[in-house]
Amino acid sequence: MAPGEEQDFDPTKDATVKLLRHITEKGFQLGSCIGSFIVVPVIAYRGRASNCPTVPKMLRGLSRSAVYTTIAAGLLGLGMVYGTPLTPEGIQDRVYRLHYNEGQNRTDTFCRAGAVAGAAAAAAKFGAGRTALNAGAAFGASLAVLAHVASYEDLSELKPVNGFVKGCAAPPQLNKPSTANAPVTKPTANAEASAKPMQQLQTAAAVTPLQFELNSRAIKLANNPLKSLAGLQEAAAAVLDEPAELRWLDLSQCKLTNIQDELTRFPKLQMLYLHANQITKLSDVKKLGKLSGLQKLTLHGNPIAELPHYKLQVLSCMPTLRELDFVAVSKLDRDTVSVWTKAQRGGRKA
Repeated sequence: MAPGEEQDFDPTKDATVKLLRHITEKGFQLGSCIGSFIVVPVIAYRGRASNCPTVPKMLRGLSRSAVYTTIAAGLLGLGMVYGTPLTPEGIQDRVYRLHYNEGQNRTDTFCRAGAVAGAAAAAAKFGAGRTALNAGAAFGASLAVLAHVASYEDLSELKPVNGFVKGCAAPPQLNKPSTANAPVTKPTANAEASAKPMQQLQTAAAVTPLQFELNSRAIKLANNPLKSLAGLQEAAAAVLDEPAELRWLDLSQCKLTNIQDELTRFPKLQMLYLHANQITKLSDVKKLGKLSGLQKLTLHGNPIAELPHYKLQVLSCMPTLRELDFVAVSKLDRDTVSVWTKAQRGGRKA
């Protein structure tokens, strides 16, 4: 995947279609493996016992296994998307994670190539009938799954170095104070509560080094009693392979009272959720202007969202923003911001 494609990826665009396509594709892969490694051997065994021709039956069995499982997966996906309380943000979150899941992408690439090769081979051998093409594609996809499994480097096979899986940073200490000439004091309950989520984030790399976050570009810290983001950069380094590549940060429904400089240390951040906090100063938003790639921002549910000209002030600070509070920024919005900004400058000069 090219770097430009990663940077421009928008999980909100056709998110439902992408999720349904992924689920359906997984259904085809599952059905192909079931057909190739269970249905076909069973048909071959029975045919051998009864001395009956088995090739046509194997083709039909393999084709039906792949087709029926694909249809079932598609229906399951529709039920999950439309029949459960899955929010648009939840769908976008899944699509975003799938986009950057190297294992899933590699499996899909292998299976697509295998399906095309298998269908072509089946057409050459048995003709271009629907059953033969389906069976060939399914058999090729199942072999591709085996090739992926056999050649994929499993991180669980790596030997730990100093107690941690190679390539995963050991969790550093958060805000460790100097003990020189300092009295020994016990942290307050509030301080412990605020630091706990960050400590858990750091130690995640040591406790479960194969968690998805290690290969993602997203961190979700929503619904935590965080009042400070001190140590966020160190925590990100502990759970992400490339913390500078962080794209999506969710700090919604915490207890943040201001926008802190720690957020500007992730230059490639594209999506930032800060809604339902306790941020009171609109002037803090200007700090986010340093994030030139920020495209989506949420601040609703904060006291600043009730202030006059809230939307105009936020958009004036961030000309690249495409979406504010889950609402797209239109050309009319930008024109209004331009007029308002000129009026503000004129008023100050007068």
